[in-house]
Amino acid sequence: MNKIVRFLKYQSTDIYLQARNTSFTALSTQEKILFAKRLSFLIEAGIPLPETLRIIENQTSSKRAKRLFHNIGNDISSGYYLHTSLHKYQNTFGELTINLIKVGEDTGSLAHNLRYLVDELTKSYLLKSKIRSALIYPFFIVLATLGVTGFLTIFIFPKIMPLFISLSIELPFTTRALLATSTFLSNWGIQSFICFVMLIIFFQYLKKTQSNVRHAWDRLILLVPICSTLSRTYNCASFCRTFGLLLQSGIPYAEALATTAQTLPNSIYRHTCANIARHSMRGEHVSTQLERYKNLFPEILVHLIAVGERTGRLNETLLYLNRFYEEDLDEKTKNLSTTIEPVLLIVMGLFVGTIATAIISPIYEITKNMQR
Repeated sequence: MNKIVRFLKYQSTDIYLQARNTSFTALSTQEKILFAKRLSFLIEAGIPLPETLRIIENQTSSKRAKRLFHNIGNDISSGYYLHTSLHKYQNTFGELTINLIKVGEDTGSLAHNLRYLVDELTKSYLLKSKIRSALIYPFFIVLATLGVTGFLTIFIFPKIMPLFISLSIELPFTTRALLATSTFLSNWGIQSFICFVMLIIFFQYLKKTQSNVRHAWDRLILLVPICSTLSRTYNCASFCRTFGLLLQSGIPYAEALATTAQTLPNSIYRHTCANIARHSMRGEHVSTQLERYKNLFPEILVHLIAVGERTGRLNETLLYLNRFYEEDLDEKTKNLSTTIEPVLLIVMGLFVGTIATAIISPIYEITKNMQR
């Protein structure tokens, strides 16, 4: 309901905005953080908003960002609110940024809400960085192993294979399988690699454009043992942080839930949170809805949210839960390498050992025959 009202309220403004250049302009998370920091500082210094945007534009080195801030500054100079102008670039700034700025402009606390936004974006960026950092070491182990095995299969094995064939000995199964793989890669290796890269690009495209593909992929992530733990913890932390921050900023209950749904990284959580938002418009408690999704939201989260709703301190409860899950995620990411490393080393050892056996076994057979 709130979304519909807001759409009708700004429909005439959107017609004006769409008449201008509305090309998509991407900003990195760090650029968004820097934009919110500069904007908050300059507003607190008492500088008018149009001049603030011109200063930010001049301080920006990126041409695409300069063009974006220039357009926003022109909108504000024409008499439009900041959040109205940002709404044109909804895919760039997101619902969370637009809603926080809208409430800040309505209540006169724009600088205060921008500080909230900086904290939110910074925490989200740090959480993603921790997960990426934890996966770097396993990634390089896999990459190095594939590089070594690929070198042995494509360059070393074909050079000694004629010797095995000339001696007319019966080759073990592993050697025959390695020979077939080596022949295939020698003839079709480059084409196979290109097809593999194209398949990855096509899959990424489907994930972005086809909601059912993204939904199936996100559901699969929630089934893989280690990935599911990290994904649930990360999504719960994001849910609590964003929902609590929006409530603390004065955004209505149902609209805060709807906005939170759009910011969650996993589409399963987004869909679930959107359903909870629709039920909350009918007056139902969030904790009652969360109990129906025990596979997504842990029991402690549901209980504490129920306590927060009864005491009228839901936003404080959510922010406490956010800290709890961020600390839990931090601990999990620290232990991720320790957890994955033994399994990874065993799998990679078996992989390399199989190839080594395939090469050594015929040499052993040749040596045995020569002794006879």
